[in-house]
Amino acid sequence: MSSVPVLLLETLEDLDNEQLAKFHFFLYSKVLDGFTHIPKAHLQEADRPRTVNLLVQTYSDDAISVTVDVLMKMKLKHSAETLKKNYNEAPTSQGSKEIDHHAIQEKLKFTLLKKCQNVYEGNTDEGDIVHLKKIYTELHVIEEAWGGFSEEHEVSQLRPMHGTPEQTAIEARDIFKPRPHQAKQIRTVLTLGIAGVGKTVCAQRYTLSWAEGQENQDIKFLFPIPFRELNPNIGDKDCSLMQLLHQFFPEMKQVQTLGTESKVLFIFDGLDETLLPLDFKHNKVLRDETEPAPLDVLITNLLTGNLLGNALIWITSRPAAANRIHRKYIHQWTEVKGFTNEQREEYFRRRLCDDNLTTKIINHVNSSRSLNSMCQIPVFCWITFTIVTKMLHDNVTGGMPNTLTEMYVYLLLCQTDRMRDGDYPMESNNIVLKLAELAFRQLEKGKLIFYEADLKECGMDVKEATIYSGVCTQESRRGRQIFSFVHLTIQEFLAALFARHSYLQRKENVFLGYLKRMSTKWLPKSMFSFHKTAIEKALQSQNGQWDLFLRFLLGLSLKSNQELMGRILPYVAEAESEGDTIRTINFIKEKIEEEPESRLNLFHCLHELKEESLVQEIQSFMSSGRLTTKTLSPVQWSALTYELTTSESTEEFDLKKYIRSEDGVVKLLTVITSSTCALLDRCNLTENSCKVLASALNSSSCRLTELDLSDNKLKDSGVILLSVGLKSKHCKLKHLRLHNCKLVGDCCEILGDAVSTESTQLKDLDLSANNLHPGGLKALCAGLRKPNCKLETLRLNECMLNVKCCEDLASILSSDSSHLKILDLSDNSLKDSGVSLLTAALMSQHCDLETLRLSRCDLTLKCCSHFGPALSSESTHVKELDLSGNNLQGQAGIQLLCDGMRSPHCKLETLRLNECKLQKCCADLASVLSSGTSNLKELDLSENDLLDSEVDLLSGGLANPHCKLEILRLAFCGITEKSCASLASVFSSNPSHLRQLDLSYNYLQDSGVKLISAYRDNPLCKLTDLSVDPNGECYLKSTLKQNACMLTLNPNTSAKSLFLHDGGKQVTWVREKQPYPDHPDRFESVSQVLCLQGLTQRHYWEVEWRGRWVDIAVAMRGIRRRAGSHMCGFGYTDQSWSLFCSEDHYSAQHNHQRVEIPAPKSRSHRVGVYLDYPGGTLSFYSVSAGTLSHLHTFNSTFTEPLFPGFGMEEDDCSVIICTEESSQAIS
Repeated sequence: MSSVPVLLLETLEDLDNEQLAKFHFFLYSKVLDGFTHIPKAHLQEADRPRTVNLLVQTYSDDAISVTVDVLMKMKLKHSAETLKKNYNEAPTSQGSKEIDHHAIQEKLKFTLLKKCQNVYEGNTDEGDIVHLKKIYTELHVIEEAWGGFSEEHEVSQLRPMHGTPEQTAIEARDIFKPRPHQAKQIRTVLTLGIAGVGKTVCAQRYTLSWAEGQENQDIKFLFPIPFRELNPNIGDKDCSLMQLLHQFFPEMKQVQTLGTESKVLFIFDGLDETLLPLDFKHNKVLRDETEPAPLDVLITNLLTGNLLGNALIWITSRPAAANRIHRKYIHQWTEVKGFTNEQREEYFRRRLCDDNLTTKIINHVNSSRSLNSMCQIPVFCWITFTIVTKMLHDNVTGGMPNTLTEMYVYLLLCQTDRMRDGDYPMESNNIVLKLAELAFRQLEKGKLIFYEADLKECGMDVKEATIYSGVCTQESRRGRQIFSFVHLTIQEFLAALFARHSYLQRKENVFLGYLKRMSTKWLPKSMFSFHKTAIEKALQSQNGQWDLFLRFLLGLSLKSNQELMGRILPYVAEAESEGDTIRTINFIKEKIEEEPESRLNLFHCLHELKEESLVQEIQSFMSSGRLTTKTLSPVQWSALTYELTTSESTEEFDLKKYIRSEDGVVKLLTVITSSTCALLDRCNLTENSCKVLASALNSSSCRLTELDLSDNKLKDSGVILLSVGLKSKHCKLKHLRLHNCKLVGDCCEILGDAVSTESTQLKDLDLSANNLHPGGLKALCAGLRKPNCKLETLRLNECMLNVKCCEDLASILSSDSSHLKILDLSDNSLKDSGVSLLTAALMSQHCDLETLRLSRCDLTLKCCSHFGPALSSESTHVKELDLSGNNLQGQAGIQLLCDGMRSPHCKLETLRLNECKLQKCCADLASVLSSGTSNLKELDLSENDLLDSEVDLLSGGLANPHCKLEILRLAFCGITEKSCASLASVFSSNPSHLRQLDLSYNYLQDSGVKLISAYRDNPLCKLTDLSVDPNGECYLKSTLKQNACMLTLNPNTSAKSLFLHDGGKQVTWVREKQPYPDHPDRFESVSQVLCLQGLTQRHYWEVEWRGRWVDIAVAMRGIRRRAGSHMCGFGYTDQSWSLFCSEDHYSAQHNHQRVEIPAPKSRSHRVGVYLDYPGGTLSFYSVSAGTLSHLHTFNSTFTEPLFPGFGMEEDDCSVIICTEESSQAIS
C-alpha cells in the first residue's frame, strides 16, 4: 500500500518550480475553507519532501483532501483526480484488515480507567485511597506561562494568588485547542508547576475523562508514560517506539505501526525525574516508529516531531527542569498554579463533608499569611486537613498551628500515631530518626529521588520507609524501586530534625567538615554557635537550597515545638537558654544589616522564632501613614520588602504609596519584580531607573507583565536602556505605558526592534503625550511591521503627529504580519488627508484593527467620504470608531458616513460623535438604526446642538424593531421635555434594547423625567441606567449668579508649606515653614488646604491656577490630616474628589481611580467647578473667553458637607479663588 506521504510526494514531483511556488501560495493564504493555513515562514525554501511533511503534520488524515482542493484551485484537474483515484484504489493490507482498532482502544481505555480512577493522598502504601472524582477540584491552569530556570526555592516562588487579566485560565481538557489569537496548531505542550501543585493529578484527570469516553474522543490512543518509569529502561538494548509501547501497553501488541492516520497523545509526566540525557543536538534523526534505537533517541525524536509528527505531546515538569527542552520544540506553555481561594475551599468541603469544620479550617488558613500562601498547593491542603482533623479527634485545646514548623511538627505527630496504631515499636533508634538522617543525607547531595541502597545506608528497609512512615512514597518498575518524600518540604523538615538531634545527642555539628566535627565533639556546646553555622551555610547557598531547612531548624528551637516533639523523641535535651535564642535573633538581624536586600529569608526565620519587631515597626509606619515621610534604614527597607512580598496585594504594586524616587525603585526592586503589575508613574524617575528595570526584566524570576512608567522624565536615553530588558528572552512584559516621558523619538528604532523580537510578549504599548518626530515614528513603524511583533494596542494620542505620519501608520495596518487591534491617534493634527491614508489601509485584507480613536484630530466632514466606503468594505473589521471633538458640521458628511454603516458588511458597534458641531444628523442615523443590517450598540452624540426636532427623528430609529442600540448619550444637546415624550414613545411602542440613556445637562424638567421613568417598570424595558442631571453648560450659563458661592481658605487646615494671603483668597507653596499654630485640622504630611465653607446645595466657583501643577478638589471634613499622600491626598481616598492640573495634561481622581484628560487646547489656567450636591454630580470646566469646556464629571452620592480644597508641592505654584466680580462673564 502506498502511504499518504508517498502519494503526496509523487504528486508534487510532477509540478514544476513555478507550480510548486503557486501551491505554497494557496497553503499560506488562508483560502482553504475549513482548514487552517500553514505559516508562510514555514514554506519559504521548502522543497517537495519538506512540503509533504508540513502537509501531513498540519492536516493529518485530511492532507490528501487539502492537496486535491489546492490542485483544483490551480486548475490542475488531471493531477487532482489522479491523486484522488490512487488514494481511493490503494489496497489495504491483509494484516491491517484483521486489526480491530476500536476493540484495542476499548481495552486500553479499560486499563487506564482502572489505573486512574483512584488517587493517593499521602504515599502510595499508607496514604488514603480516594476516588479521584470525589475530591478532584479543577486546578488553576494558565496559558502562556514562561519557561526557564529560576534560582528561587520552589516554595519561595509561591505568591498570593489573585486572578489577573494576564493569567488566562484554561481548562486542562482544552490545552491542545488553539486560542483565538493562535494561528498554528498545538502539537507539544509543556506544563510547569512546583512539587505537589497537582501536575500529575491534572494529567491523571485528563486520562480518566478520555478513558471514560467523556472528553477528547477525537484522540484514538492515549499513552501516559511517566519519565520515572522510563528510567529503568536506560541502558537496555535498542528497541523501536512500537516495541516500547508494547512493553508499557500490552493491549497495543496487535498494532505494528501508528502511521499518520491515527491521532495519538503521549503524556510524559515528570521531566524533572528523568535520568535520560535528552541529547537533542547529537542524537540521530529518526522517522520510522518501527526502527530500533536507543531510548534517548526515541524520546528526543518524538519530542521534536521527527518521529510521529502528527502525535500530540504533553510534558509536565517542575520549573527547574524546564530548560532541558528547547523552547522551539514547545508550542504551548502552561502552568499549574494550584488552588485559587475558591478551589481550595471546594477541596476542603469535598474532603470533610462537615460545613462547620470546613469553615473553621478555611478561616484558620486565611488568618495565617504563611498557610494562606502554602495552601495554594494541594498537598498542603492535605497536610492541613490531616493535622486539623487529628487535633479535633484528640480534643487538642489551644490554637491551631500558625508557623510552618508548627504545621510539620503536628504532621509528624499524625504519622507517628499511625505507626503506633500499626503496632510498630518506637525504639531508641526509631524510624523517625532514620527518616531524618535519610532526608539530610539526600538534601546534602541535592537529591530528591533515591533508591533502596540509600535506605540501607541509613539502616532502613522498604517497609519502614513507606508503609510505616507515611511520608515516603515509592514506585516499582521491572524490579527497580524509586523512592521520594511526599513533598520536598517534608524532606527539609526531617533534615532539620536530624541536624538538631545530632547536635544535642551526639555532640556533632553536621555543618562542619569531618575532621573539625570530630575535633570539637567534646568541647562545650551552645545552641547559638550551632545556629550560627547553620545560618552561615544557608547564606552561602546560591540557589536557596538550605533556606526552608533553616526556617525549620530555628523553629524547632522554640519551647512549644520541643514540648510537642517530646511525644516522638522523649529523650531530646532541654531547650537552649533564653540567652541563646536572643543571641540567635540578634545575629540574624546583624546579617540582615549586612545585605538587607538579599536576605529576605532571614525575616521568615525571625517569623519562625516568633520575633516580629522589625516587621511590626514597618506595619506601624504603614498603618499610620508616616511611611512616605520617614527616612528608613536599610534594615527597615528590607523589612518593608518582606512585608510587601508576603502580603496579599503583590499582584499590583504602586510605588507612589511608599516613595516617589529612584531610590525607591532600587530599594523595593524585589517587590516590583515579584508583582505582575508595577505602577511607577509620577515617581520622579529618570534614565537611571531604566537601567535597573532592564536588568530586572532580564531575570527569569521577574513576574512583571504590566509596567507603568508614565509621567517620568525618562527621555529617549532611558527607553533605549529599558529596551535591552525588553529584548530579553526572560521578559514577560505585555503592557508598557510610557505616557508623557519626555520622548522625542530617538528611541523609536531601538524600541521597534525590542517589540519585534522572537521572544517578545508585548501586546500593549502607550507612547501618548510624547512629541515624537516623524523620523522616530517611521523607525517605530518599521519595527511594528516585522513578523514577530505581537502588539495589539498602540496609543499615540497627543504625540504631535501630522499628515505625513499617517503613511507610516497605514503601512502597519496593511501589513500581513500585523496583530494591531486598537489604535489611538487622538489629539494629533492628522486632518482629512491623513485619515484618507488610514481608511485605505482599513480595507486591506491583512488589517485586523477593531478600534480606531481619532478624537480632536482637526477633521472635517470631508473625512466621512473616506470612512463611508471603509466601513462598508467586507475586509474592514472596525467595531469602535471615535471621531469626537472634530468639526463635522454639515449634513452631507454624515450622510456618507451613514451610507457605509448601512452596509451589511459594516461591523461597527460603537460610534462616538460627541462635540462634533452636528445639527442635522439624526434622520440619517435613524435610518442606520432601523436598517436591519446595523450592529450599532453604542452611540454618543453629546455636546451637539441637536434640539428636540433631531431627537424626535432619532426616536423613530430607536423604535424600529431592527434597532440593536444599547447605550445612547445625549448630554449637553439642548433638548427639553418634548424630547422626553419622543423617547418615552420608544419604550411604549417597542421595548428597546437600550440599557443606558444619558440625558444629563438638558432642559428636561421633572415632568420630562417622569415621562421616561414611568416606562422603567415595564418588565420588557431593559433600561437600567438613566442619567438626567441638571442642564449642564446651558444651566450653568443661565444660573451662574444664582449658584455662585463665596469661598475663603481656612488657615487652621493649611499645611505649613502653604502661604495664605489676599484675605484667604490666594494660596502659594513656599519653601519656608509658616509659623502656624498646631491644630487638629491641619494637614501635616501633604501640602493641602481646605476652605471654610461646607457645601450641601448647588454651587459654582472659579479658580485661577499657576505653576507646574495643582490639585483642585472637594473633600469631606473627615479626610485624614496626618497620614501619607495615599491616605489623605486629594483623590486618593473615598472622601475626596480631585482634578489634577498641569501644563500638558489633566487627570480626575477619586478613591485611587484616575481618569486621564487632555489639557484644554486654549491653555487656559482658569477652572470652573459646579457642585450639584442633591443630584450627586461634581463637574469641572475649563473657562476661556467666556466659554465653558467640559473636562470631567464625577457621579456619586454625597452624604456629608463638601469643602473645596487645593494642593500643590512645587515652587511658584498658587491658586487664586475668583470672586463673583472677577469671574469671567459667561454668555
